[in-house]
Amino acid sequence: GFAGGRGDILRGLALGYDWVGDALTDAQRQEVAKAAKGHLDFYVAEFDTPKKWWYKVHNYNGVNGGGAGCLAMVLRDVYPNESKQWVDYSVRIIDRWLTTGFDEDGAYSEGVGYSCYGLSNTVLFADALRRAKSKHDLYKHPIFDQLGSFYAMSILPGERAMDARNDSQYAGINGVPLALAKVRDDGLYRWLWERSGSDRTFQRILWDNDVAPVDPVAAGVPLTKHFRGRGLCVWRTGYEKDDLMFSVEAGPYYAITHNQADKGHFNLYGLGYRWAIDTGYSNEREKNGRGQAAAHSCVLIGDKGQAISGAGLGTNGKVTAYTNTDRYGYGLFDATEAYQKNN
Repeated sequence: GFAGGRGDILRGLALGYDWVGDALTDAQRQEVAKAAKGHLDFYVAEFDTPKKWWYKVHNYNGVNGGGAGCLAMVLRDVYPNESKQWVDYSVRIIDRWLTTGFDEDGAYSEGVGYSCYGLSNTVLFADALRRAKSKHDLYKHPIFDQLGSFYAMSILPGERAMDARNDSQYAGINGVPLALAKVRDDGLYRWLWERSGSDRTFQRILWDNDVAPVDPVAAGVPLTKHFRGRGLCVWRTGYEKDDLMFSVEAGPYYAITHNQADKGHFNLYGLGYRWAIDTGYSNEREKNGRGQAAAHSCVLIGDKGQAISGAGLGTNGKVTAYTNTDRYGYGLFDATEAYQKNN
């Protein structure tokens, strides 16, 4: 029943069949191919159904779409007609996820960690399409023009960790930027990999490259940003240990995605320390749990925080004003609805 796990099964079948298929007997290959077709047919029946709770914006679309696309490609000799249809379908599911799950500035609605999870299989599929000279090229999706800036703005000054917002941990990123650096000849993505990459999978070998790293300032990434669709505002002085970074989030809740009762919560880092932090991952609905307002830098009203969130529930906030000058940054955040109800 775990849709994310099914995406990993799709990827595992694809890699196994591709790498060791020649060592199987004809009967064994036929058995594996038949089982793989069953998984793909089940995937097709699920991921275009609005009644499914992960429909459209959840990271499962990238996890399954990428895994299914890879599996469809290795089965093209066994199921040539179906393979083409499965590939087209997977590209459409992923394109919709990239377009709706990320805002126009590259920020993912579920945080850095879940973006890496969904993009891992997605980029593996994109890589396979590129090497197969397919008519589809997911690497050209416009979101990859912006994703590097979102990752750069999320990295802590002088650390290898990302801002722990919205069920992300204080952790690095996987090999996705390494792949994007290679294909797009993009030095910012290479810098992100060298500064915060922690991938220990085969992709690190597959996507190795000698693209010269370019730091965010040289790449033109601004030091302040309002990610409008996400409702995330970041101000920073730079990227090294002696720099400062301040972030606040109060955006809309996208149904069924990961969310916490933390509208208006702020983080502050700099001078080698984490001054005000996020409690990190917590997908629960406990009154005083790590995902609730009591565990964040939020006001309690009558000893009560924002509406309970997590595990499919979320609250809405608004950024009503944002500006930045050479002397100061200013943001105004409205969390009224978050204290009244969840979605």
